[in-house]
Amino acid sequence: MLGTTTAAPAAPATDPATAATAGAVSVADRRDETRTAATADDAPLALTIDALDPGVLPRTGPVTISGTVTNNDDVEWRDVRLYPYLNTDDCLVDSTCGGPLTTVEELVEAADSDAEALVGERITQVRDTITELAPGATTTFSLTVPQRVLRQEIATPEPGVYWFGVQALGYSESTPDDLVADGRARTFLPYVPTGAAAPSGTVDAAVVVPLRAPITHRADGSLTRTKRWERRLSVDGGLGRMLAFGEAASGQTVSWLVDPAVPDAVRRLASGNPARQLLPATPDDEEESESPTDGETSEQPETELEPAPGLEALPNAQPWLDRAQSAFAGNEVLALPYGDPDLSGADTSTDELYATARTQQGEVLTGWDTTTTPAVSGPDGYLDPEALGALSDEPVVLLTDRMFGEEEYPDGPPATGEVGGNAVAVTSSGAASGGPGPNPRQTPVELRQRLLSEAAVRLLADDVTPDPVLVEIPSTVAAEDADEFWEGLDKPWLSLTGVGPVVAGERTEITADSLTYPEEQLAQEPMSSLYAEAARLIEAGGTLQNILGEQSTVGGEVTREALTGTSFELRGDDRAYTRLTVSRAWIDRRLRSVEISAPPGVTLSSSSGRFSVTISNELDYIVEVQVVAEADSGVELTTSEPIVLGADSSTSVSLEVHTTRPGVHDVRLAVTDVDGQPLGSSDTVPVRSGQVSIVIWGIIGAGVAILFVAIAIRLFKRIRRARASRT
Repeated sequence: MLGTTTAAPAAPATDPATAATAGAVSVADRRDETRTAATADDAPLALTIDALDPGVLPRTGPVTISGTVTNNDDVEWRDVRLYPYLNTDDCLVDSTCGGPLTTVEELVEAADSDAEALVGERITQVRDTITELAPGATTTFSLTVPQRVLRQEIATPEPGVYWFGVQALGYSESTPDDLVADGRARTFLPYVPTGAAAPSGTVDAAVVVPLRAPITHRADGSLTRTKRWERRLSVDGGLGRMLAFGEAASGQTVSWLVDPAVPDAVRRLASGNPARQLLPATPDDEEESESPTDGETSEQPETELEPAPGLEALPNAQPWLDRAQSAFAGNEVLALPYGDPDLSGADTSTDELYATARTQQGEVLTGWDTTTTPAVSGPDGYLDPEALGALSDEPVVLLTDRMFGEEEYPDGPPATGEVGGNAVAVTSSGAASGGPGPNPRQTPVELRQRLLSEAAVRLLADDVTPDPVLVEIPSTVAAEDADEFWEGLDKPWLSLTGVGPVVAGERTEITADSLTYPEEQLAQEPMSSLYAEAARLIEAGGTLQNILGEQSTVGGEVTREALTGTSFELRGDDRAYTRLTVSRAWIDRRLRSVEISAPPGVTLSSSSGRFSVTISNELDYIVEVQVVAEADSGVELTTSEPIVLGADSSTSVSLEVHTTRPGVHDVRLAVTDVDGQPLGSSDTVPVRSGQVSIVIWGIIGAGVAILFVAIAIRLFKRIRRARASRT
């Protein structure tokens, strides 16, 4: 009967095959194919493992495994029998299967082994039966292996990691009923001795749950792709799943890896996704709320906002925020630089980009008074070694063990390290890749079994000071069975802790030159033009804030938007650059709304003089600007005093000019903020120098001199004639 476990007559075991015993391969040599390696076969029956209790090979009590069976065939299957299987003593004695796995390298090889490899022996004393299964139908199974059966199969377990799984046998119109498995699911089952033989130490383990997402903005600052955000925040969406996965820890230690821009973006969606505001709303702009009635309180959670007028809040946004605030409380929160900028591709601007991202505080996290630890982590744990020198605030750097090549690290990657004064937490790519196929590899159960197995082999290698194991949960994990993950980690030899305590101990000195950065990661880095455009957008936002005054916060908002536009999460997004340019164009249009108009020409009556220009403000806000001039060396024109302009108004500004040589000089006048940053509006005025008056005065002076000389001559002649007439 479906869902029950019954004893079955002994049946001949399937012909076992030798387990894969290929040479050990360093974990550091594994790349992304480890995580995505396809081990699925074309079996007509597909199995999943949704629960495994207790998660280790016990010396008391049974092992229960349950999951689903799906008929992928186009015909009905009948009499489907499900059996557990294990690498038992019999197949070990016959040398038809390998013993327990005892190294990380063996786990890597096993996880990538052929799904049809006969790594164990079918336990025919226990089975579950499905009478019939229609095409495309899915049903559940459950198998419980009693302790007496386990002891019959393995009298004296050896420390290490055993194979464990389920095989399905049945028949259809096209497939006979035989002893060949028609479907299978596999996982790892570690065994760590208990009692007097138990190891003396424990393994520290840190589970990192990331909350990262691509954040994109329209020109007006509102978020784009709101439909995707709705899915992303749902139970089945990326952020919804990851939050639910971490929530299931229920008091156990979890390390959250958070881009502070994510909760800020969700908060914007909870408030109706408004456009950016040039100035904060004043009390006159807000509707007065009703006074609370008796027994009510006016206090609201700091992230709970009423939707802006005319806008509709995203239904999933506020509930997600409320849950996140509760989940972060009391747990380690590793804060990424704001917007999670792609530091690997920033080249020479990495220092400035990182410093800018760190100065921006997440409004939501700050409002929650969340204690955070600065952290940096790239895609799948990869970070360009050249970027490590730009990390000025000594964050915790999460690097994948794949960056530690076998040539530089023949004994394997260090558990923790230090590079350039920054603590390095080395994450396990194997633990993140999950279990073996053909069943889904990154389910909560498979991830837990891989984590337990990684911890077990490290403990067995050194039971006094075993290396810790850190795993960053992949964003593809389902949250449905997350409680299975966390509950199964409660083992006496496993100590669940945070990343901070792990890196607080002894660290191995790491040089940037010793790290491996693959070409495929380098090829995914964005062009330098993206960072240049982000810098221009930040500068434009700062200029806009300067003219609006201290009350405006638009500069910070634009800076945060620019940072999200350079995020790791946007790698491969060919519109990332365009979104930054259209946002800057939106700001530039508002900056150019403050215009300058100069007279068609100015003629000075002397070397110095004054003339007036008109400054007009078409914005709905008061602005403070100034006028600056550019001309050749023959003209001196002082910058105006700061000019305060009312909304939608204009004024005349008198400017003093001085020329040092004659001629016509073109003077370019531009309106700027008080720091001298141009707003975009300018005008040119020709100034005719008054130096030509010197020539005129020279001519006049010469004429006067001649006149006086002529008068003097005439007087002299008159006097002579008068004297001559008297004689």
